[in-house]
Amino acid sequence: MHTVSLLPVGALDPVEDRADHAILAIRRLLDAGHPLVVAYSGGKESSMVAALALHAALEHRAAGGNPLVVVTTGDTLVESPEVAEHYRNELSRMRKFGSRHGIRIITRIVEPAMAATFQVKVLSGRALPSFPGTHGDCSSDLKILPQRAFRRSLFRSLADEGLAEPVTLLGTRFVESTRRNLAMRQRGESAIRPARNQDGDLPRL
Repeated sequence: MHTVSLLPVGALDPVEDRADHAILAIRRLLDAGHPLVVAYSGGKESSMVAALALHAALEHRAAGGNPLVVVTTGDTLVESPEVAEHYRNELSRMRKFGSRHGIRIITRIVEPAMAATFQVKVLSGRALPSFPGTHGDCSSDLKILPQRAFRRSLFRSLADEGLAEPVTLLGTRFVESTRRNLAMRQRGESAIRPARNQDGDLPRL
């Protein structure tokens, strides 16, 4: 009799095993000399990625390495005060963690240019507010473009230090939606091997 599984391979693996596999994959990047860039929003996925990255950095440091972890957050300037306070507190905790364990941790809060802010664009009539299912102009101007500019500047400065190419850690999931699953597979994203995005950066899951 042929058994058909209705769940993805690994879906029932203990969470500890999944965490160990993720930490090992990140350790291999650190062992190869790659700085880590964590795209952090304060949500559950990016918080898990940050925790895994810091754990891997701790192990790498204990083994005699000198890891570098950059945690970057985008402030759209229209976040609720509670959300902004949350991610600022978490970034502060990460810096203290690095100081306590001798790990170089850099945190940055990236903001859009004044002309690209929600208030200026909407009140000046150059854009309409975004609603679910509509265009993503605001998302691009407030989040994507500022982060892209920051990463390019960061990568140049790290190259000037003679460091290896940074790898950006993302908290995307294949099971989040059918559309996300298809897009991730088309981009060749993997939890094991880095895959370049359209900007030429090396992100990984």
